[in-house]
Amino acid sequence: MRGLDYYMNALPPLDKLGLAKWLEGLASDIKQSVEIECARANAKKAVKQHRQRHAELIDVARAGLMSGQSAVAVTATLAGLGADGELVSNIIKKLAKFPGQDPNPVLRISKDGKIIYANKGSQNLLSEWKCNVGQLLPDNLRKLVTKGLLTGKKNEIEEPCGNQLYLLFFAPSQEKDFVNLYGLDITE
Repeated sequence: MRGLDYYMNALPPLDKLGLAKWLEGLASDIKQSVEIECARANAKKAVKQHRQRHAELIDVARAGLMSGQSAVAVTATLAGLGADGELVSNIIKKLAKFPGQDPNPVLRISKDGKIIYANKGSQNLLSEWKCNVGQLLPDNLRKLVTKGLLTGKKNEIEEPCGNQLYLLFFAPSQEKDFVNLYGLDITE
């Protein structure tokens, strides 16, 4: 097999120069193409890593909020994990919509037993209890709120509501100033 030098020596001097320039250009184009492909691959990898990191931070924030942490505590946790301020702000905004979009009951109850938030999924329970946001929960449920805030432990009960049966989870906040109440329809 003959090498490139053999063919280069067989060409007239002008053609050798033209071929050498052409080969340099080709090498440069190939190098540039490889660099572009490497940059694309690195960019894809960076985007994938960014998305994965974003999803992990959302999971951390969601778990914190679901366990009763305040948005301030969740923000501090995210910042401690190295999330930048804009990312933290976006995550908190996304999660703030989360309870309102949940089809299951989600309520926030103040330490004195007053309903301070209820999503649309809570309407059947509120009707059954004959109360609304800004009003007190029924006595038996207020006792569970108080118990959860005093002990810091989660409670759950089954609560009938018309033809449905709900499992209610009472999750006290870490600051012990409210309880998140999550409902799940367990009707058979």
